[in-house]
Amino acid sequence: MTSPIESLVTPKLAYDTYELATITLHLREDLNIYIREYGGRPTCIIEDQLSSRFYRVGLAEYTFLSLLDGHTTFAGALGKCAAILKADAISEERATSLCQWLVQAGLATTVHSRSADRSSEASRKARKARRSGLLSLISQRIPLFCPQSIVEAFNRELGWIFSGPMILLWMILVGTGASTVFVEWDRLCSATSGVVSRNNWLWLAGTWLILRVIHESGHALMCARFGGYVRETGINLMMLIPLPYIDVTSSWRFASKWQRILVSSAGMLAELVLASIAAIVWSKTQPGMLNQTALNVMLSAGFTTLVFNANPLMRFDGYYILSDILEQPNLAAHGQQELRHFGRYWGLGLNSVPPSYPEGHRWISICYGIAAFIWRIVLNIGIVVTAESMLFGAGAGLAVGMIFQMILRPAFNLFRFVLFGSEREHPSRVRFASVFIGTSYMLWAAVTLLPWFSSEQVAGVVDYSPKTEVRTRVSGFVDHYEVRHGDHVHAGQVIARLVNKDLLLNVRDLRTAVALSEHRAATYLTQQKIAACQVEEENLTSLRTRLRELEEQVEGLTLTCEHDGIILMESKDHIRNDYLMMGQFVATIGQTENLEVVATVDQDTHRSLSPEEHPTVRMHIDGRGDEWIGTRMDRIDPQATREIPHPALGAHAGGDLDVRVKAATESHAQPSQPYEFVQPRFLVHVRLPKELQAQLLPGQPVKLALATREESLGGHIRRSLEKWWNNRSDQRYLDWYRDVASVKR
Repeated sequence: MTSPIESLVTPKLAYDTYELATITLHLREDLNIYIREYGGRPTCIIEDQLSSRFYRVGLAEYTFLSLLDGHTTFAGALGKCAAILKADAISEERATSLCQWLVQAGLATTVHSRSADRSSEASRKARKARRSGLLSLISQRIPLFCPQSIVEAFNRELGWIFSGPMILLWMILVGTGASTVFVEWDRLCSATSGVVSRNNWLWLAGTWLILRVIHESGHALMCARFGGYVRETGINLMMLIPLPYIDVTSSWRFASKWQRILVSSAGMLAELVLASIAAIVWSKTQPGMLNQTALNVMLSAGFTTLVFNANPLMRFDGYYILSDILEQPNLAAHGQQELRHFGRYWGLGLNSVPPSYPEGHRWISICYGIAAFIWRIVLNIGIVVTAESMLFGAGAGLAVGMIFQMILRPAFNLFRFVLFGSEREHPSRVRFASVFIGTSYMLWAAVTLLPWFSSEQVAGVVDYSPKTEVRTRVSGFVDHYEVRHGDHVHAGQVIARLVNKDLLLNVRDLRTAVALSEHRAATYLTQQKIAACQVEEENLTSLRTRLRELEEQVEGLTLTCEHDGIILMESKDHIRNDYLMMGQFVATIGQTENLEVVATVDQDTHRSLSPEEHPTVRMHIDGRGDEWIGTRMDRIDPQATREIPHPALGAHAGGDLDVRVKAATESHAQPSQPYEFVQPRFLVHVRLPKELQAQLLPGQPVKLALATREESLGGHIRRSLEKWWNNRSDQRYLDWYRDVASVKR
């Protein structure tokens, strides 16, 4: 929506001066004048129908402007104004500013405004504006046609949808949708992970474009309902993405501010209604095309409405609604004027008159200007990062162009102005250098000296402590299992029995060999063959040693529990006659008396954690709302590992951490699970309070907030950027690998 408030310009002092006392100005006769009230004060609205622009001046200013009939000189008009208004008359400086603004805005003409120098300067400014528009990578507007006849036709047929009862019905529908989102919040959070996947981009972009058309249509229909004129529609290229816009500046003629607010909010209301319907459909359907489409509509309509359209710090619907509520119709322009005055006066040492407004309340403009400036910086950074991340190679070029336009070019123009000035202004280089160095030093001090206390959130899972793996000590076939998964066992209880016939035959043969050797040794001793007896004794000792080893292996065919606990085993291992290699995993025994939370951290996070022996940890249990429980860390394993401590942590089982299939090794020992972490990670063990151990179950997911060591603000920013860059690089590599793999297939 293009709002009239956007083009509403407060008269300001220009800096190219000329003699005005004897000059006569002629106010254009085709201008429309309206009287409106802002902040309890009457204000004059000037409408320029040729450009569809609206301007606002106070009654005192308009009294002076109305005297500019092309015959009365500047001095004469100023004198008549003083005679009419007396103490309320405007000053000569204000009148001079108004006259210069009238000429620059094209609302009045004079001989000077048509002179060659002025025409040349106006032409130069127009060419500069056109070049800036062509170079703009953020937003370019392309007008198409006047949709008034189409809007009138639709208003006759569909105007009832904006009637009072229908709006009430819409609000009920929006409330129902909001309650649905609240109830299904956990499911919604898990479903949004795939919304920005590459397979869904085209569907998401198409949904967003259709919603923008509906949004702008809502503004047009509401404007037409109150008798407004829809002058123009077209395409606004936002980061080269085509988005429709519609011009409803005629709503500025409405006497009631509530009508203007309804026009500004109509698009958001239409999108919120669609988002509510989509939320209800999404909650009632199973995963599929309809479910995904409803999710796209819900997120596109709801997200853009709340983050952008309803945001008063951007010149969208929320800004114009706030301006009408505060009765500050040019809030953004006033805020920029305040910042410009501050920069010119304090930063450049130039003479700058503080801005003044008919409605007063200057502090509102100052606060808004600061907030909007900070938001603009955050938004520009977000736009650059988004363009570089989502648009691949083209995005990198677009990001560079945006950085040049938003940072480098304004900085170059500023330094050029400081060094060389202009024809009429010469800033103080000493003032600028002092402010620049002082500001830079304060920023450096804040970045390097201010402490930053933060925490790292990682995924964890409740697990037994400790856990003991049961592995085979000898190869053999499974005869039978004595226990099942989840059984409670005690120390010494049999878990499984194996059979190895070759081993048993070897034991029988060795026992026979031992008996024969004992007989020969006794015979040699009886016959007094001492040397032969000694040789046989040595052979007998060797046979007995080998026999004891084999008997121990036979004992190993029976797998028993080392301590009390609960059996944890995969169902696929319950196979009779399955052959198990020596060292192969069979089951895990978890001690039920103690539970702990197990989590993993990467190397960067491990270095940043608090060096305390048992630092405080905050724990959030899934399903318990926003409650965080305080506990303490038990220990961090000193060495990183790729072994997954619990399957629930890995992506293969629905966790957050990337895993891969273990590479084949020459060892015959089978791993407890076939997956491992892609990158080595450190295991973190967190104590569970006794009162929680009876309430939680092994395998239950939790979130841990681990306290990090104290660091500077700059160090935190640097580490966060490094982490973001590394994650981004890893994601780029994975995308490239998937593309190469798909091409090969």
